[in-house]
Amino acid sequence: MENKGLKIIGTAVVVAGLMTGAFFAGGVATGGKSGAEPEIVPTLTAAQPAEAENDEDSGIVLVGDNDEPSEDVVDEPEQPETPQQPQAPVAPTTTPVEPTPAPPVVEPTPAPPAPEPTPVNEAPFVVSIGPADGEDGIEVDANIVVTFSEAMDKAAAQAAFNLSTGNCGAFSWNGDATVMTFDPCASWAYGTEVEVEVYDSAEDEDGLAMADDFDSEFMVLRQTTTKIWSDDAYDGHVYAPGAFVLGDKSVVDGGIIRVGTWSRGFLSFDLDELPEDLVDIQSATVNIKQKSHQAGAYTNATGWLMLDSVYYNTLTNGDWGLAANSIPCWICVVPYLSTDGTDTWKQIEMAGYVRVDWENRDDQDYLSQFRLRFANDCNGNCPSVSADFYSGKGAGVVRPYLYVTYTHP
Repeated sequence: MENKGLKIIGTAVVVAGLMTGAFFAGGVATGGKSGAEPEIVPTLTAAQPAEAENDEDSGIVLVGDNDEPSEDVVDEPEQPETPQQPQAPVAPTTTPVEPTPAPPVVEPTPAPPAPEPTPVNEAPFVVSIGPADGEDGIEVDANIVVTFSEAMDKAAAQAAFNLSTGNCGAFSWNGDATVMTFDPCASWAYGTEVEVEVYDSAEDEDGLAMADDFDSEFMVLRQTTTKIWSDDAYDGHVYAPGAFVLGDKSVVDGGIIRVGTWSRGFLSFDLDELPEDLVDIQSATVNIKQKSHQAGAYTNATGWLMLDSVYYNTLTNGDWGLAANSIPCWICVVPYLSTDGTDTWKQIEMAGYVRVDWENRDDQDYLSQFRLRFANDCNGNCPSVSADFYSGKGAGVVRPYLYVTYTHP
């Protein structure tokens, strides 16, 4: 057995006995007997302590302290290792996790109300104006309305108001003295560009003036007159159903429109030449030139020449008895074109009817159409008396035309 720093005491042990004062030599006292075979007891000592500073003075003698093993030493048999028993796996223990509670809702403490600011009298200014700046197509009788930010000194505000067309007109105010209305003494001229100014001398009721001048401008409606020639593809005349006439009873390509006791004439004008942003048709006169007439025309035999508003589209024989359009217009109740047989231009105002045709332009394919007839025409059972007029196929300026005056932006 290997000696790992442990010393085995051999045949004799010398022990200093301080209390007994005796030495035992050549063996070990056992059970109070002496001279017996000593029992060899291996004694393990701790690691050898460091050498004493003076072995001679220590009074302790170590016996058998050498590196060679003693013959009497018996090695202790090695003990077999005990096999380790496998252990059953330990199931993990799951500890339920409690949900973290939501933090409590802390109601914010309402802030104390801010103190009311000390009111400051700010300079007045123009909030709005009508007509608006840059607006076109203003009616000729429009007023000018200026709205201020606060109650104004009326006299000072009126004195600060200026128009490029002159200040002829009357002022009026609302009850709060914030809205000033100017009513001009005359209508605006068509197509006039009006500039409006409010100088910074305008003051509020406390005498505080505007910080800057204010200016605006608008455009009054323009007025235009357009000549629309008749559409020869739709012009012509139709004989009465009871009248016996050789050939076609409807003449659409001829240069003459015949109107008499046995026949009625038709005119058509294309309103597509008018602008879509048209505001109002102020006048619309039908003009047709009479080429010749028979004796008895414009007398009791025929009566006066009349013009009806009708919509016939393409001319057919049945258009003789087509019902005439009517409008609530006293000037249009009896649309007499002429009472005079002179061979010249005949003219009649038909603005009311043309307005209706314009309103219905999508349904009528932009056509405004009319029928020429004498008041006393008959169904072929009276003498034939007639007058001839130039149609849309007439040469040069003799063609019929519609003279339209309208307003637009």
